[in-house]
Amino acid sequence: MTAADPGTRIVRWALVAGAVAGLLAVMAGAFGAHGLRHVVSERGLEVFQTAVSYQMYHALALVAVSLMPALGMSGNLLTLACGFWLAGMMLFSGSLYLLV
Repeated sequence: MTAADPGTRIVRWALVAGAVAGLLAVMAGAFGAHGLRHVVSERGLEVFQTAVSYQMYHALALVAVSLMPALGMSGNLLTLACGFWLAGMMLFSGSLYLLV
């Protein structure tokens, strides 16, 4: 892939998205531990923590997949994988955040 290749831009974008999602997971975890303690039930805190954990797992996977072109892997499958990891993070963690 060249720098002008759309796949390269998507993978670079996925790297940034994964890093930002990881940052937001850390911030959400701190908010849940300190800001929600007296606001939601114990079960709500468990659900919130599950959402934070899975957001971090998805963010790390997104970063890992986006770094694969550096190992010589390229193609539409990496772009598709990045999209699925991002969508999964938003759907799964997002639904749990909304539940809380």
